[in-house]
Amino acid sequence: MSADKPIPTVEVAQPAAGGTTKDVPWYIPDEDLPEVDPTALDIFVKYSHIPQSMVQAHVLKNREEAWKIFPFPCIGQMRFLDFSLAKMPSYDKILARLCDPTSPARLLDVGCCFGQDLRKLVVDGVPSERLVGLELEPKFLDLGFELFADRESFKGQMIAGNLFDESPDSPVAALAGSIDIAHAASFFHLFNWDEQINAAVHLVNLMRNVPGALVLGRQLGSSTGEERPAPTISNSKSFFHSPESFRALWVVISERTKTNWEVNAWLETPATHSKRADKDRWISKGVQLLYFEIHQTHIAENTEK
Repeated sequence: MSADKPIPTVEVAQPAAGGTTKDVPWYIPDEDLPEVDPTALDIFVKYSHIPQSMVQAHVLKNREEAWKIFPFPCIGQMRFLDFSLAKMPSYDKILARLCDPTSPARLLDVGCCFGQDLRKLVVDGVPSERLVGLELEPKFLDLGFELFADRESFKGQMIAGNLFDESPDSPVAALAGSIDIAHAASFFHLFNWDEQINAAVHLVNLMRNVPGALVLGRQLGSSTGEERPAPTISNSKSFFHSPESFRALWVVISERTKTNWEVNAWLETPATHSKRADKDRWISKGVQLLYFEIHQTHIAENTEK
């Protein structure tokens, strides 16, 4: 990747018209939210040692602070408690790799927000030292420590940085060639087609060049694969992939990085996160959730890092 290629200005992206107002379709008021689900409740009680009677209020307080930082739908709908990584088909294999004391495997969560999926990995037995979180907004990382009450006990590496930053002294640059598994949930859909290629090239350059390297996650998608206005960021467009267009994207990425990847991608209908079904209809017609697991199939040759 050429060093003179401009870094996408994600860090100065602005909320769409309305700023951080709660009068938007993707903000679900406290009274319309369901109770914290059993998986999340178990984590807060057993891992964070928060009394069960205080969990709902604790979560809502942190959501309020996060909304002031940036009004993402995952915050407005409290989807940060979905722990989506744990629902992926390869999750048990990921646990086995990360828990194997003879393996050097490390996992990077790109755009990790509060680092919620990293905490679920720890609860499921993964040593936190094996985990890396990358988040553009440092306040989200700090809120993650508040949310899970583990500032002293969590030993994973939490990096406030930009995946696109190519400066040699960047904390992201230090990860080059060291990551075996990359989780990218609600990340690629922030960008248009060309920016997604750029993002994936940078991500692949952080991966260890070994068969079985894995990139997985979920994001907004479409059965047709098309560019649409970003719903929450002003003057921005996003490419919402179909499984076919996502596979085509990774053909380009493979060529750019001289790597080889097998792409498994599929669409699912988003679940509701509100007691009021109409509150989840802010997503444009035809938009679904795209899930993907992408495995490196064999070692690349002459790959420039």
